[in-house]
Amino acid sequence: MRTPRVKTAIAHLERNRFLVREENRTRVFSTSLRVATLEEGLARLDRADLSQLVRERYRTVLDLVIHADAGEGLSTDELVIRAGIPPDECFRTLQNLERLGILSNDLGLRVVLRTGVTDASEARLGRVCEIERALVEVMAQSAPDADSSSEQVGSEQVLTLSGLCQGVRERLGGSRAAAEIIPDGLLAVLRTMAHAFGGAKARRAMLDIRKAGSGEWRVRVRRPWRQIREITETRRAVAHVLLRALCAKLPPGLQSADAIVECKARDLTDALRSDLDVALRLRDPDMAIEQGLLYLHETEVLILDQGRTVFRSAMTIRLLPGSGRFGREDYAALERHYKERNLQIHVIDEFARRGARKIADALALVASYFYWGRARFVAA
Repeated sequence: MRTPRVKTAIAHLERNRFLVREENRTRVFSTSLRVATLEEGLARLDRADLSQLVRERYRTVLDLVIHADAGEGLSTDELVIRAGIPPDECFRTLQNLERLGILSNDLGLRVVLRTGVTDASEARLGRVCEIERALVEVMAQSAPDADSSSEQVGSEQVLTLSGLCQGVRERLGGSRAAAEIIPDGLLAVLRTMAHAFGGAKARRAMLDIRKAGSGEWRVRVRRPWRQIREITETRRAVAHVLLRALCAKLPPGLQSADAIVECKARDLTDALRSDLDVALRLRDPDMAIEQGLLYLHETEVLILDQGRTVFRSAMTIRLLPGSGRFGREDYAALERHYKERNLQIHVIDEFARRGARKIADALALVASYFYWGRARFVAA
């Protein structure tokens, strides 16, 4: 697929200081088919009141989902390229196909949790919530006028992670150990605040962030602090409901650092709707589930397995000043990377063939690969 090669190329350019990546984001729509064949899906599209352009786009999406590898999931890049759908409309398209009875947002949520062990997922979420609440107050102190002046909304400030950590520790008054409030964890929370939360009318993120230097980040406030407090509080409430619903599916008394939970997205929708306090705050429960799960994933409360899922990955790329042109000498390291990958593929193939004949020969090949130098191994 193109995606791994693109990611490898971008990583190589970043490593050689040609560019920097920021604000990596992921979106997810877990989907299963509600039609048995492509023909049945097309028949439903024909009965719907759709323009020719929309019908062709939906047909392409349906074909992609039907033929998707169940173990890999789909990137919205494929939907954009193959179906010609604008990036911001990908998930609305999938939701419309659900309303037409062609897709169902009820398959395949598979997550990995920590339960019954030190630093369990429930404890991690409690820590993240405390840190986020304190972080908002610390940042609000540095730009207090954003609540009363529209001019301050959109103003930019440079913040250091070390300074934010110290401010959060002081705000929490020792209720959390210093080792629990570290720059990487704080940055993960900060980045989630650069994501939108809510329905179609609340797509504006709370903050914009980008790296300014070593340990420094430029932060632009995009909403008044009173709104940020309300949004983060609602998001935390959604995260608690989702995590409780997922943990309820685990066997009682289980102790595991990588417990796997599988459920339907519809189960999580029901959990949100059954919590009246949370349900009354949500305009779009399906969107809240997507955003809540990603919040839990990005703060490492749980791990979202990919499964049969449509993912959207996006990033901000900035070219560094003075980086110049990418020359042949710059390509040399990337060329070595792919040559090494090709060698590894051939080694694995040879290992499989030898193992099919005699396992001792296959193990001898592995020993040679790790203990001999590259030139001797290739020559042999």
